[in-house]
Amino acid sequence: LYNSHKSDKDLVPDNYMQRGEESGSLSNSFGEDQASLVAFCMGEAGKFTRHLCLELGAPYTYAALDTDNCTAPGQYTKTEMEQLLNRANYKFTAPKANETIFAAEFPQVEIPCSKSMAQRAILAAALADGTTVLENVEPCNDILGAIEAVKVLGAEVSLNSSTLTIKSGGIASFNNISEISVGESGLLARLLIPMATMLSAGGHEIAITGHGSILGRNLQESANAVEAAGAVCRTNNGHLPFCISGGIKRREIAFSGKESSQIVSGFLMILPLLQENTTLTIANPASLPYIEMTIRVMKAFGVEVVQENHLPEKIIYKLSGRQKYTPTKLYMDPDWSSAANFAVAGALTGGVILKNMPLASSQADGFILTMLEEMGYGVEKIAAGEMFDIKISPTAGEAALREFNLTHCPDLFPIATVLACNTPGEIVFTGVERLAQKESNRGETIFCELAKLGYNIRIEGDKMYLCGKRGRKADAPVLGCSHNDHRIAMALYIASLVEEYPVLADEIKCIDKSFPSFVGKLKR
Repeated sequence: LYNSHKSDKDLVPDNYMQRGEESGSLSNSFGEDQASLVAFCMGEAGKFTRHLCLELGAPYTYAALDTDNCTAPGQYTKTEMEQLLNRANYKFTAPKANETIFAAEFPQVEIPCSKSMAQRAILAAALADGTTVLENVEPCNDILGAIEAVKVLGAEVSLNSSTLTIKSGGIASFNNISEISVGESGLLARLLIPMATMLSAGGHEIAITGHGSILGRNLQESANAVEAAGAVCRTNNGHLPFCISGGIKRREIAFSGKESSQIVSGFLMILPLLQENTTLTIANPASLPYIEMTIRVMKAFGVEVVQENHLPEKIIYKLSGRQKYTPTKLYMDPDWSSAANFAVAGALTGGVILKNMPLASSQADGFILTMLEEMGYGVEKIAAGEMFDIKISPTAGEAALREFNLTHCPDLFPIATVLACNTPGEIVFTGVERLAQKESNRGETIFCELAKLGYNIRIEGDKMYLCGKRGRKADAPVLGCSHNDHRIAMALYIASLVEEYPVLADEIKCIDKSFPSFVGKLKR
């Protein structure tokens, strides 16, 4: 290594004996005065770097002949590595700007409804005795999962164009429920787990099941919350299926909200239906805007919550018992999580106009507008009735703010990384610790997939440091893996708009989880 550095060689291939489980940082930047070290980390936590090092310029890596011949933890088998390197497995070519709506200046885009709001509203409609009408609904896989779940509970559901009608007998009609599937939705799982807990009173056990990526997500924090309520929750080492019994026995419930706000939302929605009043204390609450969204939906259905803030340590919610959800008509706000992709695309190309967007919707990912403004891009908010048309201009100047806290909006990380690495100077994001239990380990997948594009990314503890691009060693297409994560797949497609090299993706069907019309709107 020393001789290679002294002779100013371009490349020093080596396998770095760093155990990923013990490492608090990841970096693909080694400084201008050093040789370009291409390395990989040992252990299961460093497994992805054995493939990534080739994308960064290493001439070789290691693989085991098969699972019986692994010589170190975290090794790929020969077959697995060949699949990762086989270009034929990357069937989807992400478009360049001139192949999309961004070939013109300021294209106009209409964004589908917030799946977060829609899932909450669908569940609230099932809890109401009567007929509820939800407007501006564009189904995605997670919304369809919520619809199927309330059908299992006995609700009648019909979709006519963008209007969803739900007729239910309320929670009193939820009889003989033994199993509810949540599809692949983590939000739906955490909203339904407290309901299953309430319905499990009297020794009736209810199973919460799912399929696909949700089975790989550790939901132990939800199991802890169920037990804090006095019920019994049997899990598969913290993973689904959950088997819940015993009912909600306690009227003073306390648990941590650090890992997820979604289980907090689930308990908030169900506790007012108990016969007695309840106090819910949440320590270290996170993603507060999403809890505010839950309370907003509950209020639309006539259910009240009293909130006492003792931030950042805790929030205390006081919920009167014997409340009822009242059927209503409710408009589903367009989704800022989805809009963020087009906002960033417009900032990096010739601008964009996001049509009919809400500015007071309790959606955490609306923070993308603040990020764009602070990074020097143009953001104009044009009133359009109760909504706003948002005009994003590619007028990047000097960034006014270089550190952004994404703890309450972790879903912004993938697309915000694309924005930051295409903006001059170093930018820092806080909130990486929130990324481990998403559809993928998003801190790892962001580092892995966007580093392939030449992005300078460094992760240290809860912070991600982003500093432009270092260029790519290989004169070949970028082979991008979605990791079955819809937000990673969309970030790769938006990044491709301004990349010199072709960007190929292995799979984009996962985008249907939240935004089925994404590719169509991009190419239209």
